[in-house]
Amino acid sequence: MMNRFIVFLGLCLGTSLATVAQTWTAPQVPGESIEDLKSSDVVYIYNVDADAFVMYGMTSNTQACAARLTNGDYTASIPNQSTVMASDGKVRMRNKEKGGAYYISCPSEAAYDVVINKSTNQYFTYTETAEASRVYTLNNDEWGKDLDVSWTYGGHLTLAEGSGQTKWAFIKESNVTNGAYALYKAKKAMYNVYKAVADAGKESAYEAAIASALEAYSASDATVESIERASRELFKAVCVDLTEPIEVSFMLDNADMVGNASAAKWHNGSPAFGWEEFEVYHSAFTLEQDNVLPLGTYDLGLHSLYREDGSGTAPTLTVKTGKGSYSGKTPLMGTIDYAVTNTTNNNWTTVNGKIQPNGMQSCGQALAHGDAMAWAKDIVVDAEGAINIKYAVTANAQWVNWQGFRLIYKGLSKEELVGSLKASIDEATALYGEGSGEGAVALKAAIDEAQTVYDDADATNTDVKRQIDALVLAMKNYRYGNASEENPIDMTSLIVNSSFEKKLEGWAVANFVTQTNSSFKQKKGATYVEKWTSKGGKAGDASVAQKIEGLDLGIYKLVVGAQNIQENSPSASQSGAWVVANNTKQAVDKTAEYSLVFTNIESSATIGFMAQGATGNWLAADNFRLYYIGGTDADYKAALQGYYDAAAAIADKKMHSAAKDALDAKMADALAELGKSATEGYIKVSTPLREATDEANRSIAAYAELLAAIEKAETQYGDGAGEGAEEYLAAINAAKAAYADGATLYADLANHIVLLDEAAFAFMLQSPTGAMPIITKTDKRYARGSVMAFGRFTYNINGAKLREAGFCFSTEKNPTVLDQRSTRYIDNNGRIYIMENMKSSTVYYARPYVVTEGYQVAYGDEIKIITLPKANISWSWNNGGSAEENARISEAMRHGIEDIWGKLMSTQGFHLTGNYGSGTPTADCSYGGWMRVGPNASYQRTGTILHEAAHGVGVGTQNGWWTMLVNGSWTGPRANSVLQFWDNNTTAKMAGDSQHMWPYGINGAHEDNGSDLLYYGNALIIQGLHEDGLSPTNGCFASAAYTFEHDDEVKYYIKSESEAHGLTTSYLTVDGTALAWQTASSVDVAADDAFAWYLSFDPKTQFYTFFCNAQQFLCTVRYLPNRKHA
Repeated sequence: MMNRFIVFLGLCLGTSLATVAQTWTAPQVPGESIEDLKSSDVVYIYNVDADAFVMYGMTSNTQACAARLTNGDYTASIPNQSTVMASDGKVRMRNKEKGGAYYISCPSEAAYDVVINKSTNQYFTYTETAEASRVYTLNNDEWGKDLDVSWTYGGHLTLAEGSGQTKWAFIKESNVTNGAYALYKAKKAMYNVYKAVADAGKESAYEAAIASALEAYSASDATVESIERASRELFKAVCVDLTEPIEVSFMLDNADMVGNASAAKWHNGSPAFGWEEFEVYHSAFTLEQDNVLPLGTYDLGLHSLYREDGSGTAPTLTVKTGKGSYSGKTPLMGTIDYAVTNTTNNNWTTVNGKIQPNGMQSCGQALAHGDAMAWAKDIVVDAEGAINIKYAVTANAQWVNWQGFRLIYKGLSKEELVGSLKASIDEATALYGEGSGEGAVALKAAIDEAQTVYDDADATNTDVKRQIDALVLAMKNYRYGNASEENPIDMTSLIVNSSFEKKLEGWAVANFVTQTNSSFKQKKGATYVEKWTSKGGKAGDASVAQKIEGLDLGIYKLVVGAQNIQENSPSASQSGAWVVANNTKQAVDKTAEYSLVFTNIESSATIGFMAQGATGNWLAADNFRLYYIGGTDADYKAALQGYYDAAAAIADKKMHSAAKDALDAKMADALAELGKSATEGYIKVSTPLREATDEANRSIAAYAELLAAIEKAETQYGDGAGEGAEEYLAAINAAKAAYADGATLYADLANHIVLLDEAAFAFMLQSPTGAMPIITKTDKRYARGSVMAFGRFTYNINGAKLREAGFCFSTEKNPTVLDQRSTRYIDNNGRIYIMENMKSSTVYYARPYVVTEGYQVAYGDEIKIITLPKANISWSWNNGGSAEENARISEAMRHGIEDIWGKLMSTQGFHLTGNYGSGTPTADCSYGGWMRVGPNASYQRTGTILHEAAHGVGVGTQNGWWTMLVNGSWTGPRANSVLQFWDNNTTAKMAGDSQHMWPYGINGAHEDNGSDLLYYGNALIIQGLHEDGLSPTNGCFASAAYTFEHDDEVKYYIKSESEAHGLTTSYLTVDGTALAWQTASSVDVAADDAFAWYLSFDPKTQFYTFFCNAQQFLCTVRYLPNRKHA
């Protein structure tokens, strides 16, 4: 909290000294000039005043209305997609989702009679509100009135009884997804603060603060986050002289939850999100945030509605400050007149004679109403600034919906300000005591100056506020000056979610998960983080870290409850885990409270718990605490000198020229600061110097790795005798040139190492030595996807040392190790070798190979592999969970659908639609791909996505599943043959019940071990199910595939196995242009090519073509279980 105040003070104290001229212009709406739009451009029609976008809904689901974007401010929103056609100053507007002929039109000039339908095709005359503003009024040609919206935040489009919000813009979809719209909103909020200062005639009093804000506002690399930070500082500097109410929602963390499509910073769980709103159904929950605001009076509102399905207390918004408690109630849905006149196909319903929302779609529209707000009014925040905001739903029979918060600053009276100054004087006087502490003289001077202003009846608000801030700074400096390890200052409040009670919010996490049991003895509260594996195993690598911003120079102590144990012997010391703070770390070897002391000279510090090769099977951490314990200029000077010495130690090593230039420049900056007596400048130079040193070390390592590869190559090259020597020498010389060039990129350095290795491999193959290995067996079975294939073989290296083993493959026969090759494998009852980076729909020839250290090579038998066509599958996630959950589930969906199924299956036209289900215990999915994932983190992983997606493509959900699953066993040959290959078990069969398959069905989080073996097996088997006849999508009979191994040059004869066509005595031939069965003996058939068939296969379509007597027939081969084959 004290760090927040010091920034505030710096702005205020500088205001009377700055003379920088201010140049502000209002932010440009990221809209397009109507004349420049093509009819194919996807745009969102935006009401600038209401901050709402045109869509369809309300009465009959055909009314034109305006609301927030359905998926948040950064994501494409299909219901809002529109196109426009403009010419001669007139424009027609149509909804893209509804169809090309669905225009915005006005059957009459009556209120709310603006629709999106086919009935009329009307023009609007557009007029730009200001030159080059790209903001327009839209006047309906038939009725001569401007298009408006009915409510404060959107609502019906109307020509009458509107709210006077008639400014419109046309924003391209790309300007939503690239963040331009969100940035515009952030800039607009900042500009409004500046304009309020200008309107109050106080610009000259805050020149420095305004100049700093303008720099952020005008920056070419400005982001929403940087603008919001600068807006906070500007508001804190100028708020005492703002006399009119102004929205300052940016002072809260993630106030606009619906804009960010996340309830992060407010909610421990994850409410459902969709249709521009959040909902919780029949479940108690809480939104809560602690924050710090400047002294003043505020109103706080939450866009919210609820429906009472039982009997409970209305959801309540409560705000607590040092001055008291303030509250507001959420309005019942049925108490507002939405002017919706029917419930036809529109997600609305009638309750007690009143039409009200009945789902997320209608709620998202209803929340645009100005009365759909819970307000806590006239909230007084004192000089301490602490505020607690809580929105609580305590009943279990309510349906609650909301969008986000609005914070309105209403000003500050002189009496309140003077009262706060008196409270600060009293606090400082008590801290001063007898005046025996370090820095007591400076504190006493600040008290005396503040008292002088307090006694001056003519002191301005600015004078009073400056003295409050000066006292806050003086008290902070006094406390800092007297801090020690015995008398620390608790800085733990700077750590976000220090005990994981909000799960992983605020932390960067790798391989840790939250846990709520009580097994970890250093746990505080309900939750801690852990990484666990079975007893005797090793936890390996993991990390949980957080960057703490806004730290001052100082010596700090970090205290953490942590452990690194083997449960088989918990008292034995383990290794490979540390508590860390910047570059300082403390080893964690058992269960205990650990502390480390570090000197910070940067503006931030990264703290956390990390493991690299941890030997314990159970890692855990909780209860992070941070303390300031002192620090002197000598300490800071020694720390910066350490940074400089570390840079100087590597400055003369080989590195990229840009890294060298940056290192030299940052060293010079640091050296200049070291030459000064003051240490205030250390924060500005320390981080850039550390970052330049880190980059230099990366560059040095890259060049050193290439040099080592060159030296090894020169030794291998020797006198250059043998085939491949010329190519090897060329690779060596190219690598030398890259090394000598100080501007070679990292990627190019690494590529030269690869090229050297490839050239060395080809060169050394010409002069093999040592024992000759052999391939003892090539397994003719294989599995394939679209860009990957899998094979098995065994070998004997006859006492030699193995260099590598794997498969080589090519589109030509007899591939060698100089073609594509892969050595990656997974173990499953023997090794399964993985061929990667193949092309889809391509015929490959593959051979297993072994290479010894002496470069002796042995090859196995050739296998013909035809890869599948590339799958046409996709996914989407509605971002309905917390930021942490959305990231985890989105990555699981991307990994499962793109990296696994997308590379191993040929399914066409499948889309997995992911939705957050706050009441879903695990996850579920219906045929076609509509999936819900619940809040249980164990089911937010790739394995769950693959399991649910399997339901989406027919497993347990489509008739083919129940037809081909007989007595619990799958009867199709393709899936079973894949399983037999994958498990190396000739008797294995796929099994299942009415809903699930096994093995490789991943039927529960306990089965999801995250392995490639499991995930690849899942995809390959489901592909096999589809080839057997399980329909992956509606209208698809089965997945065509190469199921009959054939030779293009071989004659095939097709016999009947049907009694109706001459069982085993009839052969298929061609009679004219028609197929016919003819009885013949095998001798006759062999002598007559009229019975001979040639086969070819098209890898792109996966269809066979049968040729007989120059006639061709296109088909796919499918085995039918329990039937004779014709």
